[in-house]
Amino acid sequence: MILLAGGALDPHLTRALGRAEARGIPARGLLVGPETWPTLTLSVPDGALSLDGEALRPTALWVRHDVFAALADPRAAVAARALDWYDTLLGYVALNPGLRVLNREALGRRVNKLAALGLAARLGLRVPQGVVTNDLQACRARENEALVAKPLRGGGLCVPLADALAEQADEDAAAPSPAFVQERLFGPELRVTLVGARAFTFELHTDALDHRATPDAPFDRAEDPPEAVLSPLRALAGALGLELCAADLKRDARGALVLLEMNAQPMYTAYDTACGGAITDAVLDLLGSPG
Repeated sequence: MILLAGGALDPHLTRALGRAEARGIPARGLLVGPETWPTLTLSVPDGALSLDGEALRPTALWVRHDVFAALADPRAAVAARALDWYDTLLGYVALNPGLRVLNREALGRRVNKLAALGLAARLGLRVPQGVVTNDLQACRARENEALVAKPLRGGGLCVPLADALAEQADEDAAAPSPAFVQERLFGPELRVTLVGARAFTFELHTDALDHRATPDAPFDRAEDPPEAVLSPLRALAGALGLELCAADLKRDARGALVLLEMNAQPMYTAYDTACGGAITDAVLDLLGSPG
C-alpha cells in the first residue's frame, strides 16, 4: 500500500490517488486540508503509525511539503501547520529505514542553488554565467549590458538588470541582499521532468523573460535534450538524491542549452494532463519498485 501525504489542496497528490484507484493500486491519502486534518499517532522510537484510529503499514511513501494551503490562506499559522506535518512525516521516514520513500535522501535538505549549479558545471552541464552580488555601483556600470537579475533563494521573478536597479535608491551603494546578476538567456524554455529512468520534456512558448509571468503560456511535448545534456542531468539528480525532479533549461546567445535550476518538488499537473497522466503513472510505478 502506497501512502500519499501532504496537503489536501495539492493537485499532484489528489491526482495520484485518483490514478492509483483507476489502476487498482492500493493507496491511502494522509491529506491535511485548510480546515480539517486527520488524527495521527506516531510511536517513538518504533515508528508505528496510526491514522484516524487505523494502524497503517505502507510499503511506500510519497510526502510533499504543502505550499498550496499558504497560497490560499497567507496567515503565518497556516504555513507553520504545513511545516509541522511535514516535519512529523520526515520523522516517520527516519524511524522506518526500510520503507520505500520517494526522494528519501533529499527530504528535509535545502539544496543551495550555488552549490547545485557548481555541481552541475562539474558534471558537464552549462550553467548561467554571472555573479552573486549586492554591489549596486558595479551593477550600474553594466546596466546597458544584456544582463538579468533574479533572487538568490527563488520566489521572485527574473527581470532585466535595469528594472532591478530602478527599484533601488540612487544614493544606495549596496542592496540589502545579494542577488544573481547573470547573462540573459533565450527561449523557448525546456522543462524536463525526471521520474526514475524516465524523462518527460516540454517546450514552453512565451516571450516573457520569466515564464512564471505568463502562467497560461502554451507548451508542447518535445524531444528530450541530447544525451550530452540529459546524461549529466540524470547524474545531477542522482547526486542530489532526487528520483523525481524537474530541470528548467534555456539557450545562451550561441544556442547552447543552459541549466537554470533543478526543482526538487516540481509542479507538473498541466504537463501530466497533456501526456494523459503518464507522469503520475511513472511516479506510482516508481513507488511500487524496490528502493
